[in-house]
Order: sequence, then C-alpha cells, then structure tokens
Amino acid sequence: MQTYWLGKQRPKRQLDIAVLILLLLAGSFLRMWNLGQSSFWVDEVNTVFAAESVVERGDFALPSGMQYGRAPLYTHSVALTYRLLGVSEATSRLSAALFGVLSILGIYVLGRALLDRWTGLAAAFFLTFSHFAVGWSRVTRMYTLLQLLTLIAAFCFIRGFESKKPSDDSGRSVENKSSLVERWSRVLGISGVSIPWLAGCCIIVAVAIFSVHLLGVFLAAGLVTFIAGMAVITLLFETGSLRWQNKYVLALIVSVVTGAAIWAAMPSLRISVQQFLAYTPPWATGPSSAQRRAYLFDFLISAERFPLAAFFSIGCVQVLTRRSKPGWLALVLLSTPLALLSVVFTHRVPTYLFNVYPFFLLIAAWGAVNLIRSEQIRLPSDTFWSRIRYRNGVAMLFFAVFLVSPWLRITLHIPFQGDGATNMAVGHDEWREASRRVLSAKQEGDLVITSLPQVALYYGLTSDFGLNWNNLEQAREKEWRNADGRYADVYAGIPCILSLEELRSLIASHTSGWLVISRFHLDSPIVTPEDVRTFIHNDLGEPVLTARESVFVYRWGATPKGGA
Repeated sequence: MQTYWLGKQRPKRQLDIAVLILLLLAGSFLRMWNLGQSSFWVDEVNTVFAAESVVERGDFALPSGMQYGRAPLYTHSVALTYRLLGVSEATSRLSAALFGVLSILGIYVLGRALLDRWTGLAAAFFLTFSHFAVGWSRVTRMYTLLQLLTLIAAFCFIRGFESKKPSDDSGRSVENKSSLVERWSRVLGISGVSIPWLAGCCIIVAVAIFSVHLLGVFLAAGLVTFIAGMAVITLLFETGSLRWQNKYVLALIVSVVTGAAIWAAMPSLRISVQQFLAYTPPWATGPSSAQRRAYLFDFLISAERFPLAAFFSIGCVQVLTRRSKPGWLALVLLSTPLALLSVVFTHRVPTYLFNVYPFFLLIAAWGAVNLIRSEQIRLPSDTFWSRIRYRNGVAMLFFAVFLVSPWLRITLHIPFQGDGATNMAVGHDEWREASRRVLSAKQEGDLVITSLPQVALYYGLTSDFGLNWNNLEQAREKEWRNADGRYADVYAGIPCILSLEELRSLIASHTSGWLVISRFHLDSPIVTPEDVRTFIHNDLGEPVLTARESVFVYRWGATPKGGA
C-alpha cells in the first residue's frame, strides 16, 4: 500500500499545496459566509444552551434543568468560541464550519495515503463543493467533528496497519533490532504494523464514540469488517501454518476479544447500543421516508449528486477489477454502515452516513481520475508539449461537467439563501422573525403557546405552554415533570398541552394570547393531531406569516384576528 510522504516530489508537493489553498479558501467561504443569516434549527438550540451553561456554570444544563450530555467534546468547542467571540448564530456555527474546512485537508491526506495525490486532490475538490458537507458545516451540530475524526482515524489505521518497514538511504529495508516491539512483531509474524499509529486510531475511535456521537461505532464496525475480510482471504488462499500468524488473523482475534471484553465490562454501552437498535423516534414512524430500506442508497445515487454517483459506480468496479486493497478499505468503511442502517436499524436518515460520506467521494474521485488517465493515454503524444496540451484538455473537459452539474450549482447558492430556506442539510424556520413579531406587540397577561418553546426562548420569547406531541412523548418517556407534576418540555421546562380539550380551555380562559407554530409542525400529524390542526385552522382565524411562510403567528383577543 502506498504511504503518504513517499519520496522527494517537491514540485508536485508545491502544486498540491497551491491547489489545497484554493480549495480551503473556497470551502471556508461556502461554509462561513452569512453564517448567522438563518434562525436556529431546533436541535442547534440544545447545543447553544448547553454551551452557554458550560461557560456560566461548568455543566451542560438546558433551561429545563436537564443535562444535555450529547457530544460533550463538540459542546466544549462551541463554549470556547463563546468565550472568545460571544454568543450568536454565527459564533455558534463557527466550530462546525472550521471542522468542515479541516475535513477538506483531511480527505486529501487520506486520499493520497490510500491511493494517490490526484485522487486526494479530486476528493478534496468534491468535498469542498458538496452541498451535503457544506450544509452540515453551517449547523451547530457535532457531525463535522465526527467526520474529521473519522478521516483521522482511517489515516492512523492505514499508517499503523499497512505501514512498511523503514528503509535506509539506499531503499533497502532495515530492522530495528534494539526495539522490543519489532522483535515481538517478527516473532508473531506481524512485521510492518506500527503499534503507536494503531493506538492513536483506537483512541480517536473511542473519543468519537464516547465524546462526539454513537455513530462512531460504525467506523469501528467498518475497520473490523475490513480486517475480517482480509483474514478470511488469508486463511482461504495462503498455505502453511504461518497463515495463522498473519496480521489480519491476529488483529481479528484481538478485535473480537477486546470487543467482547468491552461489551461485558460496560453495561451502559450495551444499554445504549440496544436502545439505539430498537428506538424509533416519532418523526421516523408511519409513512416516513426513514422507513424505506433503500432510502440511503437512493440518497447516494440521487440526480442532485450527478455526476458523483456515476464516477462512484466506476470507482467500485475498478476497486474489484484491480483488486485494490486501499480502495477496498474505503468501500468497506462506507458499505458497512450503509448495510447496517438499511437492514438492521429501524430508521435511517442521510445524516447517519455523514461521517463516512468522504469514502463515497474518495471512490468517486478514484473512478474519475482513472477514467481521465485511461483517456489520456490514447491521445496523440508526438511531442512533449502536444501531450501536455491534450492531456490537460481532457482533464479540463471532465471537470467542465462538474461546473454545470446540479450539485455544484446547489452548493454555490447555499451561502446566499435567506432565513426560512434549506441549506441541503436542514430546513430553517423563521423563529427569529416570528418571536420578534410577538415581542413587539405582546401585552401584559397575554398567553403564549409555541410549538418549539426552546427556540422561541433563545430569541427572547418565553412560552407558557408547548404545543408539540413529539416533545410530549419525550416528556412521558423520560418522566419529566414540572413542580406541579405536569409533563413538561424536556428542553424549555414549560408544561406540555395534553389534548385539544386543554388547548380549548386555555384559549377560553385567556382574553388574549398568541399561538406560534411552524408550518412543519402544523402540517405533521405526528406533531399536531388532526383534531388540533382542524381547530387551529377553523377557530383562530388567519395567521400572520413570516417572510418565507415557514412560521404561523396566530393572535386572539386584544386585536382583530390575524393582526400582529
């Protein structure tokens, strides 16, 4: 397997650096321009409140008092930004954007280490302009950090498990006879394995799983699957007793024993994994696309990713026909979570593939680069300059396809979208505008009911009740109640409305008040039951809509219906 800094290639290295600088600048612009333009998406606010709590009290408390323990490492990174730059939409999203930019560098390094420099550069280009990557880099969530750690862990794995013996200046392999590790490596038949790099890989995987997101388990599963596959090939096709001393066989045994020990020694991990396997959130039930087993595969090959999906298919064929072990590693790291999510788990969303999505881009990049090479060798090459001219022309022709492709045009539009639009990762609702509308006209004694009280609270609007059956279900699952014994929103701590009858009673008992509800929540039968939705439409009059009509503001009592 090719390793990273192999040989002296200073002119090529300088070209790579120049291209990388351009890509990093472009990636930074796409991920950071107008970063505070959109209102917070609902899950962002949880991280925001937890990071503010870290700065003020040193814990992860939400307004309800519940400790938000998800992704503590990422929450600390947001808290650090708050200490340096203050709290706002832009500063809240800055760390995610930075991790997204660093992933561009990470995929280049990994691509060069796995395959070659051109594949690394092409993959970096794909990741720079991927609207899937750009979108999540503009959201206050942990996914870009998990992606970056995944790239680093994969690099540590290939340096640790596929490293070559050191060589002297003449290129001959040399042994470090004074090294105890090297001696035992020779005894066990695993020469070429670097223990420090493998230890680093294990540490990073552990950090990803326990301090960022449980989705990091998929990376560990992919690495073990690769090792198991290579071990089976070794046992089937190698002869002699030494095949049992092969590094893949030994690593598989160690992985199985270590995994069994961790599983037995950490009951909390067992419980988390079992819950993760069995749990289906309310938003993923019913006719949701999350229930379709082919959903993630369709996502990868969708038309908006043309021509990436086409080059990915070519790359997969080349991995198999060329028997490329590096390409096989990238394919396994992608296909393992794809298969598990499609077959084993109860629901699936593209976000769950985000940390391994770079491997999809790596294979697509390899397919594109190899296709360009295969065409270049068929061009006229009577002189040096004609060869350079024609080959560069072929490369530019291929990349011209990307310049007019849907995914690139979508990506370039993302930084300029206003509030209430999707960034191809999440759909932002205009809660900042809606909250300000209410605050500007609210009178003392007005009742305030909202569908996302935690988001409204960030923008200064305190809700008296929450109208959201998803949040009510969470309160029941966690048995989260307020001082009066009522089920309370686990995020904002306010009472949850339990039924249409209670909603009617609250409105009837208050001469004036407000109902602020997003279009998504109002239209979703899971979040807002049909009878409640019918009552809102028929009895509360015409709402005032935000600019992009993503949030409805209803008013009753003090002013004419629909007035705000």
